[in-house]
Amino acid sequence: MQTMTPRNVDHADHAVGEIMMIGAGNGDHGAGYLPRKDASKDRRAINELTNSGVLYHQRGEYDQAIRYFRKALKLQRSQRGGDHPTVAHTLSNIGSVLFHKGDSDEAMSYLKESLRISKGCCQVNLVVSDTLTNIANIHSVYGAYDDAYVALVECLEVQEELVGDSHPCIADTLFNLGVVQTKRGDTDSSIKHFQDALVVARTVMGDSTNVVHILEQISTLQIQRGNYGEGLQYMREALQILIDLLGNEHVNVASCWYNVGLIHLQLNQAFETNHSFVTALGIYKKNGYDDYHPSVQALRQSIDHLDQSGKNNPLEIGLRDGSGRGSCGSIGLKIGTGREKSSI
Repeated sequence: MQTMTPRNVDHADHAVGEIMMIGAGNGDHGAGYLPRKDASKDRRAINELTNSGVLYHQRGEYDQAIRYFRKALKLQRSQRGGDHPTVAHTLSNIGSVLFHKGDSDEAMSYLKESLRISKGCCQVNLVVSDTLTNIANIHSVYGAYDDAYVALVECLEVQEELVGDSHPCIADTLFNLGVVQTKRGDTDSSIKHFQDALVVARTVMGDSTNVVHILEQISTLQIQRGNYGEGLQYMREALQILIDLLGNEHVNVASCWYNVGLIHLQLNQAFETNHSFVTALGIYKKNGYDDYHPSVQALRQSIDHLDQSGKNNPLEIGLRDGSGRGSCGSIGLKIGTGREKSSI
């Protein structure tokens, strides 16, 4: 299962999902701020430490990122007290980096402390949203999908209060809810969340690779339920969007053609299956894939199967992700605002 990439954010007026620098200087020092002679110097130091932490996080140097964030945290606590909103922001940042580093237990403790402070300050902001999403992700890593679902529902409520119901982050959280419901075995609810995510994603982003990814997930679930006709409809819709976005000869288009062929295979439609497989193979070859590439080998095996058997039953279906995000058959959480995000 894919996992979400943690984010570092501030509560300033920025879009959810962007990586922010804490203490960017909007003039609001927050409740409990005590003016000091060297307060301006402290704020600049906090900004510099936070910026460095974010940069090291982006570069994958997690120990260095944590080191700088902890220095910023020490200054924030000395200047503003232990339960200030900016302290919550930095705690959330540290939790995000720790999770990305693989220290899920320690990450959870930082994230929960961040959430406690934010709620104690009656703060409803992007930090709360991101913290809840990361908490949900850690629950999902441990297989605690009921807890993950509760955190995501709360996250969605916070996001809707902040940005309304038509924003990229809403689409992402609805998608995440669909993922968790899939893991909980509630396919009907999962499809409903994915369909809601699809509506929002199309409203705010148009037909993008994010929409393709959602369509592929719905197709996968419909196929798992045996609804091959509906699965084919969603996959063909994803294929057309990919062709419009990337052209006819992109490798992601080839992957989607392969998926379409696999669904035709399950429908016992030999001509359409062969056409889809041959089209996908031609695209791979145009992109320089040799006969030893796994994608080419899988297609040749599928085509040989059709030629030799004349029947379409035994070949096992295993969909691929034409959007370039990962396996269609392994539905995973994603995070962000509709822009591509790395995942682990």
